[in-house]
Amino acid sequence: MYTRREFLVGSTTLVTASVFDHYLSYLDNHGEPLLEGPNRPRDILWVSLEADYQIGLNCNPLHPKYPDWNKIEYIKEVNGMSYPKTPSGYHELEEVWGISPENIKDPVPRDWWDFYLDRHGPSAKAHRLLDKLDIG
Repeated sequence: MYTRREFLVGSTTLVTASVFDHYLSYLDNHGEPLLEGPNRPRDILWVSLEADYQIGLNCNPLHPKYPDWNKIEYIKEVNGMSYPKTPSGYHELEEVWGISPENIKDPVPRDWWDFYLDRHGPSAKAHRLLDKLDIG
């Protein structure tokens, strides 16, 4: 794992001109450098050397932490669907997801987590964090 300092030193080759302009204009206008503190200083970026330097936020991207959800909790959290209350709601759940009333509380199948990780996993969170920095 890299320290924050090692990451920042290594990433300076990727800093765009707009970032330099931002900090240089602050220096020109205020006579002192702009030192911005992180919004969440306890966040840790994990860089996985085994996976072509894949980056994860607060978790190794190769070993994500999965929520302890059953199938219906997964569907509610990831897709915003509500718990079915009518026969047509159960029919839709079975038609689209292959979930019957008998297996609605079963554990989430492993292949469902790929969809979740692409949008909510440590690499997706790292992307959202780094994308805001405009470093290139």
